[in-house]
Amino acid sequence: MGEIHRKSVESDPTMKDYWRNSRRFADLINGSLFEGREVVRAEELSVHDTDESAITAERNERIMTIKRNRDIVKMSKSDAGFVLLALENQQKIHSYMPLRIATYDILDYVNQERMNKTPNGPFRLIPIYTLVIYYGETRWNGATSLSELMEIPEEMKPYVNDWHCKVIQVRSYDKDLFHDEEVRSFFDACQRLYQMKHVPEVWKGLYLSQETAVAVGVATGTKKLIELAERHEEGKVDMCKAFDDFLKEREDCAREQGWNKGQQEGVYNTNLLAIQNVMKALGISAEKAMQILKIAEDERAGYLKKL
Repeated sequence: MGEIHRKSVESDPTMKDYWRNSRRFADLINGSLFEGREVVRAEELSVHDTDESAITAERNERIMTIKRNRDIVKMSKSDAGFVLLALENQQKIHSYMPLRIATYDILDYVNQERMNKTPNGPFRLIPIYTLVIYYGETRWNGATSLSELMEIPEEMKPYVNDWHCKVIQVRSYDKDLFHDEEVRSFFDACQRLYQMKHVPEVWKGLYLSQETAVAVGVATGTKKLIELAERHEEGKVDMCKAFDDFLKEREDCAREQGWNKGQQEGVYNTNLLAIQNVMKALGISAEKAMQILKIAEDERAGYLKKL
């Protein structure tokens, strides 16, 4: 995908803000864990502290601070009780993801125990579940359980505690498991960008809210999509029309700079600039860019020599 001049997904506030919305968050959890059944309800969710810092004392009484910050944590309150649901955004494969998740979860339990000591007996810990959403274009091949990071003697395997983390791969996850229109269209748009099948029609029939269009742009690293989305303040973004407008704008810009479209050289330079911009914006090959721009097939070889 094209270069994006922002922080990585893990630190970029855009994705945290996008999934912090309770309606989207609930549908993401339901589609990821319960095959779309409405187990978690948006109206039963509340914000929970994402700071998992803890202070521990070692045997020699030295004080050590362990500081961790999650992306999103929400408390789910239902008739069945309380559950903490956490989400971690991940752009790159993290080989030790299960260890990272285990650290987050254990620190949360430690903090729960520390903050809720009562004279009437032990405090019942609130269970926590952490979901990882992975935006990378390549298949996740990192570990999803702590045991995968160990060499455990066969006779000890039944006794060593394990820790699992579920990784949702946006590139291939079944979008039909989501019922919220924005969540489903987010997965649909990301998958279209990654697959790039039938390139000229990649945007056809794709309508996104501005927030979703920006989130897709950040998640896939498509800078031009973010720029297109940020021009629309109200209503849904017709991505096919928006992209056509972008191409027309480039053509008009070239004309304003004194390139006469009626002259062969002007047309050539305008098209060459457009091809380069589309390649950079979408991170695709020159051939695919020329398909999108509908450059005549018998002219493509000439452009390829300049690219």
